[in-house]
Order: sequence, then structure tokens, then C-alpha cells
Amino acid sequence: MIRIIAISIVMLVFCGCSRPYVCSDITSSKVNSTPDSSKMSIGIVADSQLQTGNPTNRVSLMHGKFEDKVVDVAIRPPALDYFSIDMLEYFLTDLVDEKKVDVILYLGDAANNGCKDEMEEAFKILNKFRLGTDKSREGKRTVPIFFVIGNHDYLGAGNTPYMPDRKELCDGRTLNRSIKFETLNTPITKLQLIEMASAFNNENTAFGWTYTDNVITDRERVKASCLRHENGLNKDQHKKKGCYLAGIAENTQAEVEIVLLDTSDYFDKKFSLDPDWLTKRWFGLVGWVSSAEEHIYPDKNDRDKYCHKNKNSVSQVTWLECNQKSNNDIKARIIASHYPKEDLSSWPIRFLTEGLPTSLIPLFEPIPVFGNYWVSGHTHKSGNNAKKEKIFENNVWWSDPYEYWSWNIGSTSDHEPEAGLLIIITQDSQTDINKEPPFSCHHSNIKKKKHRCDDILEHVRREPQMKSPSYLPVYNRSSGYQLFGMCKTYREYDWHENDRIYSQKNLDSLIGYLNNQYIEKDIKLCIGKEAARLETLETAGQEGCGQLKWNALVKQ
Repeated sequence: MIRIIAISIVMLVFCGCSRPYVCSDITSSKVNSTPDSSKMSIGIVADSQLQTGNPTNRVSLMHGKFEDKVVDVAIRPPALDYFSIDMLEYFLTDLVDEKKVDVILYLGDAANNGCKDEMEEAFKILNKFRLGTDKSREGKRTVPIFFVIGNHDYLGAGNTPYMPDRKELCDGRTLNRSIKFETLNTPITKLQLIEMASAFNNENTAFGWTYTDNVITDRERVKASCLRHENGLNKDQHKKKGCYLAGIAENTQAEVEIVLLDTSDYFDKKFSLDPDWLTKRWFGLVGWVSSAEEHIYPDKNDRDKYCHKNKNSVSQVTWLECNQKSNNDIKARIIASHYPKEDLSSWPIRFLTEGLPTSLIPLFEPIPVFGNYWVSGHTHKSGNNAKKEKIFENNVWWSDPYEYWSWNIGSTSDHEPEAGLLIIITQDSQTDINKEPPFSCHHSNIKKKKHRCDDILEHVRREPQMKSPSYLPVYNRSSGYQLFGMCKTYREYDWHENDRIYSQKNLDSLIGYLNNQYIEKDIKLCIGKEAARLETLETAGQEGCGQLKWNALVKQ
């Protein structure tokens, strides 16, 4: 018995027992959208995974029907792909116009396969809300938006850097729906993405933010690092020493620092299993931040000397450490990461240290008055609460830990679509941070009642009617959710490319038909939200979709 108790105590100490802080539904809580100089309001958006417009090519073990049955995210309902842009714009509109955030962090995976059209469309949408580069945003509020690289932004299906696979996934009609002809759509390399994201982030200086990154400080070094030993093959740039994008943004008025991590920087990542087929196809399963330089300096002067010598170091951690503020005039620090902390460590270290490798400790120093925050995406899990976490120096659990708050946000399109709002204290206030967290966090969702979703979905379920347009049959069905590509029948062996094309044509016809009764935006949001919900169900037989053959086969 004593032995069991002792083991239990050790387990509790090792696990750290993260303390959750409940993040409220933004519509059920009173969030003051009036500007407040003592706080900073930060919008958190991630994982829209805009899909290239003609995803006909399936790649074995990456992007296909069987793969989706296993992982449930390899492919999505056609309706969800079709309206993912509208759902992203909905959340950006809500954060900018309604919640009046001070800044937005996009935490990666704006694209699905790292195709040229996907990333161009993603930055075009973000610029609508940052620069007002669209008639629909003329005269409306704009805010700075910073972008963090995700694995889907330059790896095929989020995992493979293997160019033959990537070309298969991208080659087809562009995402722009107005283009009718087949055009060459190429995958972008990591270097191309780094340069795009660096230029995008640097434009935020127009809003009064200061910004720097490793491309700005030494563009030629980054380019040489990514292209090393390539011979024009664009091969394995994610594993090249120094091929990453690390940025630091600062709002000097609010005294807030934002560290923009590239958590798909695999230079010194050691895999327990590393066969060639694994590194070609499954890199995106985990994240990493290079931290190759080991160094110890006893005081600030030694640190300054080290950084002066290694300011343009190829290690991402060292570059960030040497370019962060070395004094204590930062009130709060946000570390923006695509991957959550759990996905940056191997299993043994993950268990002992609550996730983060100790090599990342320099990112948390010096400790700001109102704390460090780690925000992330990638999981597509909605409704997560913030947690108070610990990271132990040298994995010594009895040492004084570094404490920080972590919050993982879901996708703008998958499962239960959401965005996040993080409000942090940046100036002295009456809050006792030893008793009360110096922040609040809130989930923003698509509300069915507000957008009349029940009425709209009832129309969808009972289509076609006598006065409705002529719909094309989808998967041999002529009514219900199947007709509009909202169900999981895209997994079935006898689902064909024409079914996807017809379902999206039917959606256009449906919107035209319902436009006199409902707002077009509401129709798209409600159908997208319902398709996302159906995506999470093992069987949708009672949801207007019928019994799926694969699920029926499994039950037998």
C-alpha cells in the first residue's frame, strides 16, 4: 500500500497536474469591445485548410478514402471545402468588426496541400481584413495580422515533402471559382512560403508594430540554407539547417511581445524510426523547433557576448533568444505556435515535462510581469480551455519551474468551427495575478439561431421541391443532404469525381433559389457548419444522409 501511494505521489509530481482556466463562449459572456489601454485583445485563428479547386488526385497513404476512414481529416465533405473561405471570412469579420481586436494571429494551416492557389487565396483573404483590399471592406476597420507557418502550408496533405506526391495533389483547376479552365497549379516550397510569410508579416509595421525575422536580418543566409545541396530539386527543405521563419513582433505602447515560431523546423529532430519512406510521407505528424547550440553563460554580459557572436545563428531558438528583449520592459509575451506543446516532444519527455522540450526555455526569458502565453492550433479540437503549465530546467522536476499559460484553438471549418479571443492585461491594474489569471479567453462560434440555420437546413433536407431548380443526382441520390455534398459518402468506393462536381453545382443552384428568403452568407455558414458536424459522426443514418456502406460493413 505504501508503495502504491509513493508511486502515485511521484506520478502527480511528474505530470504537474495542469490547472485549467475555463474559456467561455463569447456570445454567452459579456465581452467589452470598447478599446481599453490597460488590455490587449488578440484574435486567434487557425486551420482553415483551404482546398485546391480540383482535388481529383488521390495519393496513397496521404489523401484518399481509406486514409480518411482512419484519421477522419484526410479529405472533407465537398460542401465544407466549398464554403471554407466563407467560414474563415465570417470569423475574421466577427473578430475585427464586432469584437474589435487589436491584432490577429493566424496559427498556420491556411492551406491544405501547400499549393500555390491555396496560399495565394489565404493571404488575399487576410489582406482584406488587414489592408481593406476589397470593395466589401472599404471604409471598415483594419487590424494587423501575423502569420505562423503550419505543416499543411507547404507539405502535401500536411505530411509529405515528396515532390511527385505534392504535384499530384496540386495539379488541377485553381481554387478561384471564376476560372473555368485547367491551369497548372504548382506546390510551393518551404523557402517560397518563408519569403511570402516574412513579407506579409513585415507589412504590419504600418500599424505601429515593430517586426523583425531571420529573413530580414539575413535573407541570403536563409536562402542558402534552404537551397543547400538541392541541385534544383527543392528537396527536404524542412530538414535543412537554418531553413525556417522565426519572427518577433512588438507593440511598444502596450509593451507586448509576440514570438512567431516555425514549429516545422526539423533540422535537429531525432526520430526513433527514420526510414526513408517515413521521412518522405509522415513528417507533419509531429512538430519541432531547432535548438542545436548548447550554451551556458552565468550572467547577462556573457549572454550579450554570445548573442553578438551568434546573432544570425542557424538555430531557431538561439536566433529568437538573441533577438528578444534582454531587459524587463515587456509586460506580456505571446508565443505563437502551430503545434501544441504536446506535439513537440517524444513520448517519455512529453510525460515528464508536460510537453515542451527544455531547449525552448530561453523563449520564456525574461519572465514578463503578466506572464508568458503559448497559443497553438493543429488539433482541430474545439472548446479547449486554457491551462497553467510548467517546464522544468534540464528535465529536473524538483527544480523551480517556468510557468506559462497554454491555449489550443480549433479550426475555422472542421468539426465545431471556431476562432478564439484572448484578452490579456498589459498595464498595472487591480488584478492580483497570484490569485486571478491576468487574462480571459473566449470561443467564437457560428450560432445557428442568429443565422436562421434550422430553417435553412430544413429547406436543404426536403429539397427538391416542385418549384426548386433541377438538381443533378449525387451518389445516385436526388434529395437531402447527399444532394449537396454534406455527408460522408465521399469515402465510399463508388463515389466518383462527378459526384463532387455535381454536389457543388447543386449548392450554387440552392443558394440562387433561397436567396429571396435568406441572406446568402447565412446559407453558406449554416450548410458549412452542418457539414462540419456530420464529418464528426461515425454514422449519419438519422441525419439525412442514409446508412454509409463502409460503416455498415464494419458493423457486420
